[in-house]
Amino acid sequence: MIKKLTLPILLFAFSLQAFGQFSTPAETLEKHVHYLASDELLGRGFGTPQGKEAAEYIAQQFKEAGVKPLNGAYKHPFIAREGILNIPGINVFGLIPGSDPALKDEYIVLGAHFDHLGWAARGRDTTIWNGADDNASGTATVIELGRNLAASQSALGRSVIVAAFDGEESGLIGSKYFLKDSVVPPHAIKLMFSLDMVGMYEAHGGLDLKGIRLLYDADYLTSALAEKYSIKITKANKVIEQRTDTAPFGSYNIPAIAPSTGSESPYHQPEDTAAALDYEGMALITNYMSELTQMLSTRKMLSPMTGLAEGEVLKPKAFEG
Repeated sequence: MIKKLTLPILLFAFSLQAFGQFSTPAETLEKHVHYLASDELLGRGFGTPQGKEAAEYIAQQFKEAGVKPLNGAYKHPFIAREGILNIPGINVFGLIPGSDPALKDEYIVLGAHFDHLGWAARGRDTTIWNGADDNASGTATVIELGRNLAASQSALGRSVIVAAFDGEESGLIGSKYFLKDSVVPPHAIKLMFSLDMVGMYEAHGGLDLKGIRLLYDADYLTSALAEKYSIKITKANKVIEQRTDTAPFGSYNIPAIAPSTGSESPYHQPEDTAAALDYEGMALITNYMSELTQMLSTRKMLSPMTGLAEGEVLKPKAFEG
């Protein structure tokens, strides 16, 4: 297999020069995080009015970025049954159509979850889990990925879906419903990224790319392209992360990669606030991920993982969580 891929790999290396350089303002990422992780949104709990406000903000940002609605709408409402409760959730999706007639009906999903742990009353005080790194950082990055890719749409082969998932902290619920409801045919999704906690680049010493070695040409993606954007890759493996929204996609045999800067922030603590994040590092990651997505959108073959066959249905037990 390695020998058979030699020519495509070489061609891929030469294609590194074919795409433009991206430059994302750190200040724009910071603006998104400061809003999403503000006290006013009370930790963006699943099924809360504040979670709905966050979804409204993300949808508006997608629209302003030039990202099209998916299937005519930015919002994907769903009802999750939790015990005896029916909890209304809302995913937010946008579409950047591909330009290659042979590939444009296939999709790359760039996702992040926007919900967090909410708030609690403790005596006379209110404790808020603002979730700046987890995961306002990923949501902000996905918004700006959408802006970058919409502005350079002609370079895309496959279509790209930018996705803000709800209910991740409650069991990866939003991403499961995206697949379960066939918002797009699951067999047409060829690759997924879940950007979960990308706000601590300097403290972590680089960017983890869990699952990247599921792709052909991973060495080029983690070396030559990363060097172009001054990105240090600290972890690159073949493992689909099970604790974030990559897991439901992996259950469909879709290659799913988790870019992350680890848990250097106060993970699941009230101290995870917007002031602590590394916005310059987030800008580096956004620029790198923008060109990475462009390149992968044009590749004829992405991975030995092929997804479900058209018409194949996943067994319901995969949605238990």
